[in-house]
Amino acid sequence: MTTRIVFLVPGFFGFTSIGAVSYFEDVQQMLSRSLRRRGIRARIVTCATQPTASIPRRADALRRQVIASGGLRARELHFVGHSTGGLDVRMLLSPGVKIARGGTAERIAELTKTAISVNTPHHGTPLANHFVTIQGQTLLLVISALATSGQG
Repeated sequence: MTTRIVFLVPGFFGFTSIGAVSYFEDVQQMLSRSLRRRGIRARIVTCATQPTASIPRRADALRRQVIASGGLRARELHFVGHSTGGLDVRMLLSPGVKIARGGTAERIAELTKTAISVNTPHHGTPLANHFVTIQGQTLLLVISALATSGQG
């Protein structure tokens, strides 16, 4: 059993990598080294998200990744969400929010010791207003296709 798992959750257009560019460039290795120096053993998981999905869908995708990576068998879970990834984490861990049936989100919240959000727009962002327009919707489709096609 893994004692600790740290999940790195990317933001808007949340790709794990596009070509040679990693979303969390060197963060996983640096975090791992830093924890080891302090005598802390943890497995670090970089999550893939649905790039332009709604926050509830992204939070459910995160829940499924936590389960698939053995998170329900860990003693401790830790989350680092960047930008929209912080909103995904917040929704997943919020008491009373129903993401899926079966109580897995509640169990994940019970196992979670820390949740860190970096540059997360907890009060919204003006950029979001652009994406409700026709041009914004078209741009979202194009960028989403590029981010998920492997051609990006």
